Amino acid sequence: MSTLTIDLSPETYQRLEEQARRAGQAPETLSREILETALEMRETAKPRTTREVLQTAGSTRSLSPTLRSRIIPGVTLMRFVKSLRRRPVRPWVTSFASIEVLRRDRLLPRCQCLGKTLR
Repeated sequence: MSTLTIDLSPETYQRLEEQARRAGQAPETLSREILETALEMRETAKPRTTREVLQTAGSTRSLSPTLRSRIIPGVTLMRFVKSLRRRPVRPWVTSFASIEVLRRDRLLPRCQCLGKTLR
């Protein structure tokens, strides 16, 4: 068996001693078990997607029926971004072109722009 030396803060070592005493084990034995368990869990843990992490944290919610009805099948975010890049480069023209693309693709039915409502 190999030997490993780990420097612990006095508070951490005290907690380890207390837990080992309650378990009826030596601190060294409990430390080895904790480390082995942690390594095993880490090796068997499935990588989580960003979506899973956000859902677990309660930071996501389902789309409303109104938003869901506006999804256009086959239109991806990349396709939308590419369509914006084909527009003129002047900022004010790009802004209006972007709004027009959003309106055309029914992603933005109304927009407040320069004090006017576009429909």
